[in-house]
Amino acid sequence: MAEDSPDPSTTTALKSIWRAVVPKPVRRSLYHRRHQAAEQGQRPSHLPPVLAAAASTEPVQHSMTTGPKLSVVIPVYKVEEYLDAAVESVVKQTYEDMEIILVDDGSPDRCGQMCDAWATRDPRIRVLHKPNGGLSDARNAGMAIATGDFIGFVDSDDLLDPRAYERLMGALEHSGSDIATGNVLRFQGERKWQGWNQGYSHDQSLYPELAPGSRVATGVQIQDHPELMFDTTSWNKVYRRSLLAANGIDFPVGKLYEDMFPVARAYAAASAIDVVFDSVYLYREREDRSSITQKRGELKNLVDKMEMVDRTWDLVADQDNSEVLRDTLLFKLLEGDLPVYAPYLGNDPEFDQAYISTLTRYWPYVTPELMARIPLGRRALVAWQARGEIAMADRAEAWINRHFFDIPIIEDERGIRADLSVNTEMLAPLIEGGYDSMSRYARPRCTVTEAQIHDGLLTVEGYAFLDILPTGSEQVISFELRSTDGLTVPIEHRRVRNEWANGSWPAGTGDREDCGFIISEPLAARLPALPEEPGASRSWSLWYSVASRSHASDFEELRPVWRGGAIRLGDTAISDDGWRVSIDWSSWTRPLTLDQRRFSFMATRVVERDASLATVIRCVDGSPIREARYIRDHDSTTLPAVLRAADGAVEASMSMSRVPGRDVPKGARNGWHLEVKSARGDWERVVPAQGLVRERPDRAWSVRGDSDGSLCLVDGASSLIVDEITYEDHAWRLTGRCPAEVDPASTVSMWSDQGAFEHCGFEIPTPGRFAVTIRPWKKGWYADREIAWRTGEYHFWLRVDGRDSKYRIRANSSLLQTTLQMNIWDGALHSRFHVSADSLDMTMRVDEGLLHTERGRHNRFRLLGKWKTATGIEPMDAAVFASFMEGHAADSPLALFEELKRRGTDLDLYWAVNDGSVIVPDGATPLLKGSTKWFEVLARARYVVNNVGGIEGYGNRPFQRYLQTWHGTPLKHIGRSHIEETPWAYAVGALRGREESAEWDGLVSPNPFFSSIAAREFFYDGPILEIGYPRNDRLVRADDAERDHLRSRFGLRPDARVLLYAPTFRETGAGGQVSAMRELLDLDRLAADLGEEWTIILRGHNYNRRASAKDASRSRILDLTEHHDINDLLIVSDALVTDYSSVMFDYLCTGKPVFNYVPDLEDYTASRGMYMTVGDCAVGPLLHEQDALLAEIQGIGAYDERYGDRYRQRAEFFVPWDDGHASERALGALMT
Repeated sequence: MAEDSPDPSTTTALKSIWRAVVPKPVRRSLYHRRHQAAEQGQRPSHLPPVLAAAASTEPVQHSMTTGPKLSVVIPVYKVEEYLDAAVESVVKQTYEDMEIILVDDGSPDRCGQMCDAWATRDPRIRVLHKPNGGLSDARNAGMAIATGDFIGFVDSDDLLDPRAYERLMGALEHSGSDIATGNVLRFQGERKWQGWNQGYSHDQSLYPELAPGSRVATGVQIQDHPELMFDTTSWNKVYRRSLLAANGIDFPVGKLYEDMFPVARAYAAASAIDVVFDSVYLYREREDRSSITQKRGELKNLVDKMEMVDRTWDLVADQDNSEVLRDTLLFKLLEGDLPVYAPYLGNDPEFDQAYISTLTRYWPYVTPELMARIPLGRRALVAWQARGEIAMADRAEAWINRHFFDIPIIEDERGIRADLSVNTEMLAPLIEGGYDSMSRYARPRCTVTEAQIHDGLLTVEGYAFLDILPTGSEQVISFELRSTDGLTVPIEHRRVRNEWANGSWPAGTGDREDCGFIISEPLAARLPALPEEPGASRSWSLWYSVASRSHASDFEELRPVWRGGAIRLGDTAISDDGWRVSIDWSSWTRPLTLDQRRFSFMATRVVERDASLATVIRCVDGSPIREARYIRDHDSTTLPAVLRAADGAVEASMSMSRVPGRDVPKGARNGWHLEVKSARGDWERVVPAQGLVRERPDRAWSVRGDSDGSLCLVDGASSLIVDEITYEDHAWRLTGRCPAEVDPASTVSMWSDQGAFEHCGFEIPTPGRFAVTIRPWKKGWYADREIAWRTGEYHFWLRVDGRDSKYRIRANSSLLQTTLQMNIWDGALHSRFHVSADSLDMTMRVDEGLLHTERGRHNRFRLLGKWKTATGIEPMDAAVFASFMEGHAADSPLALFEELKRRGTDLDLYWAVNDGSVIVPDGATPLLKGSTKWFEVLARARYVVNNVGGIEGYGNRPFQRYLQTWHGTPLKHIGRSHIEETPWAYAVGALRGREESAEWDGLVSPNPFFSSIAAREFFYDGPILEIGYPRNDRLVRADDAERDHLRSRFGLRPDARVLLYAPTFRETGAGGQVSAMRELLDLDRLAADLGEEWTIILRGHNYNRRASAKDASRSRILDLTEHHDINDLLIVSDALVTDYSSVMFDYLCTGKPVFNYVPDLEDYTASRGMYMTVGDCAVGPLLHEQDALLAEIQGIGAYDERYGDRYRQRAEFFVPWDDGHASERALGALMT
């Protein structure tokens, strides 16, 4: 306990009196005053070393003379794979004053030896070997031998953030509290996400009084912050060990979720709790699904969890504010604790009984007010379950989650409500219970599209609204500035239309275009004056609230703020009595923050001469200026300024000849600050006069205000400064000034955050001027059509003779006010420029070419209503083709397109694209997803061909025909079988599957096996067309001439032997339809071992292509993951190496060798179910080692002799109907 902390028994005795006598608002105010005093350093003598070092990741040293301050207990059992990483994350903590107790709980593997090995490496580690007793027993055993004043726990398959104990112990040593709890991230592979429980318990918005930037709330009481009951895990915390000992708190042996009740007891007994909002703990979701939370289908898992819920419910009955605490526990139960078990109902009567009995016990406490806090779909789930209708509960929740935005919203005197009459069958218990409130969804949303100070006015433009409200609901926006010392200034605004507002996807289906605002406030007149003392300052942030007829949001800080334009000019507002205001534009993630500060020296003019740069400065109090200096920010080069009097002021100049390394900024902005020595002897930065940054045109030097409000002079000697941007003839043209030494042979390229790399044009039309031509279009695969660059954020790369240039391409100040606001729509392309850094480096954004009137959920639903669901729609003689979710033209849809074109059709042919970079075949018109044309054509076209699931906007009218080709014979589970592996997603996945397949008029089957699973997997009851795969027609018909032609286009030698490596994606680390490429083959070694005659083509899965556009080609390895049609690669190759991909079946049509390289077979099959083993499908042996694969390839001459019979058997099973005419049969079925 901190030396000045009161005795715990005294604190406990006074708590109830304090709460009874002192009103809560007063308690809150006093608490936050105390906290702010600590934050502002008014009690520096009480700050421990760990807080002083909080900004560093260097180890924090503590005295070890009286034993360790902290004991960390790590129970260990059967975690060989994870143990080293877990212990290392503790050993490498920046907080070092601890003992680490590894409790080997009778682990039958090598864990005991690994623990002993760690003890030899770090003297802080102690190992306790004991017979197996379970997690609680191991924790209790570690607690029994712990010697630290504080204690923490870590599970041996998880990880600590490097600064976890620095933050937790730092808070406790500073506050004297009994418990510190930190935020939690969950992770699997490379993917991380916010833990559900701590998303509630560590919500910083629940502490609005905290000082800006504060990441810790100290002295918290569970009675005042009942949301902490969501956070009852043991391992993201540090406890005062005496608290646990004095209250007899340990962990119940033999129970799962063993920490829920002990942590609740600790909260109840604690004199105070510190809440650390930063993440301190990483909880592993095991890929083998062996975590406790991944075994929710087991009866013991449910029973133990509900026992802990019951015991906690009884515990809080005796606490102050027990009604609110119980209300929180009930909310937690219905929001998550119970429904996570719902997907497993219906399989075990005993499991079902345990679930329903818990729900029955607590259901009498449920009120409409409580249900209003729970998501609408979850309300339907528990309401139906409370009636005993388990199957209907699943269906109702799935329907709501699938059709949430189809439910009309009403706002009236009763509040914001869902019109549940839209589906009285599914929503019956919600109607009867009055559970229709939608206020939980009425969240405030705000985006700032421009912010700057101009002519002393704070000018902010953007849009703000309450989410979910229907079109026409009046919304009132309020703004105020709040300072760090508790002042509040109301801010006026005017409402305007903002065409960007409907592009905000969270915005429900209402029209938000009238929710724009413009703030224009004179800061010098609106802000209260600062104290007179020199250097006095105050920080302000802009807050907003939105209110409707029945609902008002709390005030929130204004964010996000677009910082790519005029905000970076750094203009200031200057008051008459010696203070200025500037916007801190430094961080893209921070809210809109103003810095109000007294200053002594102001620059009124900047003069650029041939050999020098001079700044005219004056002292606001008239004192003489005797010494000044210029300092370069990226290397601290300092030059004394030459001073001379100038019209009642002082001119401070520096000679250009004295400035070293002007043209070598190493990527920095090459900015200089001017400092003047004050009468007190301090060096103080000069600030720019109001409007100075706008008055002076850029020359070799530009004048700006820095993010801290000071004058910044940017030397252009190292930069090509763009002063004009235009867009003509499908190309951007950037022109500007450049040093005379810039090499005309320089090349300019652009690289994107997605890995794309494109070339631009560069020229020096006249000495000292340059021009860059950016044509965001390039030649596609087909002769008649260019494609746009891939979407992403593009950066410049200037090179000379293959080496990086010392120059950078940057914007001048005038562009921040003008051209950078220009947006270009060019067909399926939208692009714009902005600045991305304080150096004014420029980036170009490329997006799909949707207009303002086509972006966002409102416009999507508006267009669906106009076309998909409208009556009287006339047919269009057109066919729409789509492959791989509006991706490149490929697969069976491409084969059918080519066959239709070969026949000389009169139909208008469209290819569905998600952006302008999608390759579209000659003769097809790109149809941009989400555009007005998209919804019109899909609602009217007579024919649609697709190879994945559904296609949004399809009219499904009597005159329309929809052919589903799918995209391969599945080895791994698809459809129903796949979603059955994730029970929590099954209901909504099944509903989606039924709705999508109900629109199909035919499903193409490549073989009898596919036919046998299709109806079940796709929830499909229509015709199955057993005709073979249209996509394989080319493989059957391909000849040497086509192969040679394709090889020539790819730049392959005619005599080269080509090995195609085409692995499928991996579930690990995948998100949505994106998965990072994992090369399990060492392709460089394989290429070297195979020799010069072989070239390797790498072809990743479509999910890999979405993850990155980076070209991994190198010597004799050609990365063609970006190529649109894998059939081209199957034709040019001489052999295929794959793993679990369906490409192995298509390749059987070629008669060429197939090798299955499966080094991760065990892990892969554990993470994804399969219909059959890989061995049942493979032609040759399963290859687990690269050397074995190499030997097979080198012996390829004997392939047919060794595997020919099996090859033909596999072909007969998987491609029996592929005779080169499947496309003809498919079109016949489609157009009949």
